[in-house]
Amino acid sequence: MYPGDYVNQVPMTDMALRPSNGSGNTTASPGRTYQWYPKTVYPFGYGAHPPSLPKSSATNLHPGKHYTTFKASLSVPGPTISSNVAFTISQLVAACRAAGTSEYVDQCPFRTFTVDVTNTGGYTSDYSALLFISGSHGPTPLPISRLGGYTRISSIPINSHATGQITLTLGALARFDAQGRKVLYPGTYKISVDTTPALASLSFTLTGPATVLEDWPTPPTPVAQQAAPVLSPSPLPSGYKWLGCYVENSSGPRQLTYEAYDDASNTPQLCATTCKTANYTISGTEYSSQCWCADAVPSQAAASSQCNMACTGDAYQPCGGTWRADVVQYIG
Repeated sequence: MYPGDYVNQVPMTDMALRPSNGSGNTTASPGRTYQWYPKTVYPFGYGAHPPSLPKSSATNLHPGKHYTTFKASLSVPGPTISSNVAFTISQLVAACRAAGTSEYVDQCPFRTFTVDVTNTGGYTSDYSALLFISGSHGPTPLPISRLGGYTRISSIPINSHATGQITLTLGALARFDAQGRKVLYPGTYKISVDTTPALASLSFTLTGPATVLEDWPTPPTPVAQQAAPVLSPSPLPSGYKWLGCYVENSSGPRQLTYEAYDDASNTPQLCATTCKTANYTISGTEYSSQCWCADAVPSQAAASSQCNMACTGDAYQPCGGTWRADVVQYIG
């Protein structure tokens, strides 16, 4: 929950999550969500432990308040985790792949943490165990914390304790870089139970080079930025000649007068033969998917770089551009 003045601290149209000082092209912002904004009225996860109360008692209590109190400890089965224990990133990834426990490396388990909770309050209550990750790893700014995993332990009686287990994956430890990739970074890590102040925590270190666990798909490079495709008579059917890029009229009568089709299979070769079948000797591909025909070559040539849209039927060939046509002539 944000304080009332938050609406004056950042434009509501600014969707950036990370805090910014407003340098460069960014808008000054204190950050959004519990990961980046430190002055919330209630921390993320507050009030997550509802007790089992008689109706008469529940009606007299303030909604959202912690009705009971807890103590907790955090442990890991097997080798101890502590601030002087380090894990090598390359070994963690190699062990994941060798075990074959998951097709995706980011889903491989890192460690399973045991949360031992004691109800020290006056009511039987569930306990929502939240594991938060913080520390100094990855690029700045550093998040305050981020939720790594959780579990719910039901109906813990007064002065009794119960346990729950939460498995953190390699992906839970990772952060996202500027390209949207999920990266496991070297540095210090702290695993804490519950919101501020934490009831218990464990720390450790990851060492070695940062490793990408998951790539974010990137759009294909525009044809204009790729090596120029080889467009010569050889790729064309016999009897056709490549003329190059031409300007099409954006207003007034078109130079390529007949639209043969607008189709996902468009290529210069298909367009040329389609126009010939329709008794036209000139063909032009435009705007990736369009095929136009005419009896005369357009009057104004354009630089080949202006015909920079990939064909819908062949991403390695250009098919014109906006009011630009790649023109082919039938010469018999």
